[in-house]
Amino acid sequence: MYACSSCRAPIRPGACPSCGALLAVGIALASPAHATEVEAIYGAPRSAVQFSPDRPGVGDSTGTPGKGHVMIEGGVALVPSPLAFGTSGIVGRIGVDDGLELRLRAPDVTVADDVGLGTVGLGAKVAASVGPRWSVSAVPELVYDPSSGALGGGVGANVALGLGRVGFWGHGSVSVLQDADPSVLFGGGASVAFDGGGLYVNGGSDVAGSGFVGGGGWWSLSKSAQLDAGCDAWMAGGEVTPVFLLGTSLGF
Repeated sequence: MYACSSCRAPIRPGACPSCGALLAVGIALASPAHATEVEAIYGAPRSAVQFSPDRPGVGDSTGTPGKGHVMIEGGVALVPSPLAFGTSGIVGRIGVDDGLELRLRAPDVTVADDVGLGTVGLGAKVAASVGPRWSVSAVPELVYDPSSGALGGGVGANVALGLGRVGFWGHGSVSVLQDADPSVLFGGGASVAFDGGGLYVNGGSDVAGSGFVGGGGWWSLSKSAQLDAGCDAWMAGGEVTPVFLLGTSLGF
């Protein structure tokens, strides 16, 4: 079983029974790190990238790269049984201004019994801090399915609370693909940061009746680069499917 790139439901190869979208391995990823360092993100010098990765975890971060800066993120996902692997959440983010970015999401490529191609996304993020501890973001996106020619779109909302090294975040999203039912996903998690990295747990559910729980960690390579790894267990129809995730985030 795999995860639908549009509604995140675990599915087998073919069209997703929940929303009709083409399958992709991978799930929505976001950053628990942002919830612990709100002031650091929004207080970064304008000459430096505001490092606010959208991974790992469910949803998107509540930060942007900053005007004139770029972030590139992505990873790979592995489903052990039945065996499938592919890319997961490859996104380019361009800072237009503080609190505003443009985004281009590459289609996930899935290798199983055959090769599947996910959707392409073009969107933006609007983010803001609300006091020293709270931050929010909205992520609208236009979607195109290169295999079927279907068009769609969606919007995600994120909120984060930073309490020193401990953070909490929530996420909600709605997405629609042409000739398919709308899909809705809710989720969130908690994290704890330490020198050089951190650990997180997260979970979520969609209106189709599937859900997941999982966790992992991230490791800082520099002030503008990190690695992440984790595992989410998807539950649907009485089956549990682990999805192993490995990724990186780079800022320039």
